[in-house]
Amino acid sequence: MNAKGEKGKNQIIVILGAGLAGLSCALRLTELGYHNITLLEKEPYPGGLATSIHFKGHTSDLGPHRIHSEVKEVLEFLDKWCGNLPVKCSRKSHMFINGGYLPYPPDFFNTIRHFGMIDMARFAGSYLYALASRIVSSPHEENYETMMERAFGRALYRAIVKPYTEKTWGMEAKDLSGDVARARISAAGLSSLIKRLFLREQKGRETALREFIYIKGGIENLANRFRNILESKGVKFILEGSADRIENKSDSALKITYRKGDREESLDADFCFSTIPLPELVFKIRGFPQDANILEAAQSLSYLSMVLVFARVKKARISRDTWLYFPQRDIIFNRGYEAKNFDRAMGPEGESLICLEITCRKDDGVWNTPEEVLGKRACDDLVKTGLVKDGEILDVKTARITHAYPAYDLHYRENLDAIWGYLGKIPLLITLGRQGLFHHNNMDHSIYEGMMAAEYFAEKENPSSHWYQDEGRFRKLRIVD
Repeated sequence: MNAKGEKGKNQIIVILGAGLAGLSCALRLTELGYHNITLLEKEPYPGGLATSIHFKGHTSDLGPHRIHSEVKEVLEFLDKWCGNLPVKCSRKSHMFINGGYLPYPPDFFNTIRHFGMIDMARFAGSYLYALASRIVSSPHEENYETMMERAFGRALYRAIVKPYTEKTWGMEAKDLSGDVARARISAAGLSSLIKRLFLREQKGRETALREFIYIKGGIENLANRFRNILESKGVKFILEGSADRIENKSDSALKITYRKGDREESLDADFCFSTIPLPELVFKIRGFPQDANILEAAQSLSYLSMVLVFARVKKARISRDTWLYFPQRDIIFNRGYEAKNFDRAMGPEGESLICLEITCRKDDGVWNTPEEVLGKRACDDLVKTGLVKDGEILDVKTARITHAYPAYDLHYRENLDAIWGYLGKIPLLITLGRQGLFHHNNMDHSIYEGMMAAEYFAEKENPSSHWYQDEGRFRKLRIVD
């Protein structure tokens, strides 16, 4: 039985992972007339990374989960299903450089005031040299560093871009794929930076947000709303169930074995959508021809992990910024955000909570640092930034994210291509979302991928094959800071 036609509406569909990609896929499927759907989620709640923590009267997301999209279908989808949850916010942010705060996006006078005329002249000269080099020679974009030096000029790249990149990714910039730069529109080059010093950016071509949508009360409310709508349509949720094996039961069915507590259970499926991390998915598949090269390709893919330190502060407001960047190596965290600047109801009066993001690798020194030690280091560094005074920090809480961002090393693309070739031959399975497509994306992109995966399933004769042939379309979506 294929996915098209009325008989197909009764097909049993299983979605692995109830993050926004999985939830959006399920919602779009119900719009298309499919309701025999089960979402299998390893956590006790839906949402994946789109969840919130609660700490002594405060609510905060796991990082700044704002919504901005240039994709018309996503905006229409959210308008239909979000109800009165969205609120509009103005963006304000700074970068902590050389002991001071530079507004971002920059303006001419603040940039001059921060760096001084000598450094500005040096940055401009370096950029003009890079521009001339691009004119007289063919571009070299074989890695992140060469690409960014040619885009920004060596002086500005080494002053700001390189330190922040290497701090965030935990590796040398020359070992990163140029796709890291291509994925972020704010890395468009110094020419874009100079233009926005003088001119307001054209709508739809922004390199940094000026306003965005936020979900009242925290991003978990969006995931919970989607869950409530789906359950009202008869969609089932199995929480705290971790997929263990995906087996080929027959030419038209899969068997999905999962663990729930100390029990092993199974689901039959006519079709499966997966949003779990791609390497894990490959190792869970059984019954399809699989050579050692595919397993090696999957094992070679890795993710950045993240430790989040939430500091509760005896201060009504820590800053007026929606988020802050910290490229300096002597500050342990890369970015910070204050939930009450998104929604004032996220915490009690007279206090605030700031989320400090520390990227790392799973099982490295940072990841394994005890909560109290890491919390003290982050708080000491927070005092060094001048945002709070010693004694204003009341207490801290930490959270750990194993799969935060796909790591784009120099060989990731060839490994992905090998995996897509393999998965394209499995007719009853589509992988999607940030983890499933190994795609550094925004929240709206995960929603879009969920919608599109449902449509491929409903409309294509061989959805899996078409999906992997077309996966490059999602890498062309713009990420706007």
